[in-house]
Amino acid sequence: MKKREESLVIGKQPKSQNLLARFRGTMLDGIGFLFLACFFANVVQSGVPRQTSFAQQKRVDLGRILVISSQKGNCIACHSIPNDKEVITLANIGPPLVAVKQRFPSRKALVNQIWDPTLLNPNSVMPPFGKHKILSEADIQLIVDYLYSLEVDSE
Repeated sequence: MKKREESLVIGKQPKSQNLLARFRGTMLDGIGFLFLACFFANVVQSGVPRQTSFAQQKRVDLGRILVISSQKGNCIACHSIPNDKEVITLANIGPPLVAVKQRFPSRKALVNQIWDPTLLNPNSVMPPFGKHKILSEADIQLIVDYLYSLEVDSE
């Protein structure tokens, strides 16, 4: 009985309760293999590399949130995003956000366009998101990551 009480003390677990030791060579190895197989299936599809890392995918997801957020970017108020089937908008004030990499091959040019579009077009109706501190430099970089990711999905 005393042995059982010791196992209930926080921080002290008998070796028999160590999950890694209990499942080694059986279920855990199978799950690990499946995880790796799914990961590599997503990274390489038809010989074309997709997302390079989970960190990059997280940046793309955060950029998407900023694009659809009415408190931040709210890009979908003016732009449609045909390559993202989950974003539904009838917006047509600005151009659709497709072929962004072709239109802005330089990330810096796209960042500058979002930061202050009046630099290239003084009559632009697009708000200068960076200049007016609506979006930070980091926010704009995340949005660019998202917009560039749309090209991968459309191929």
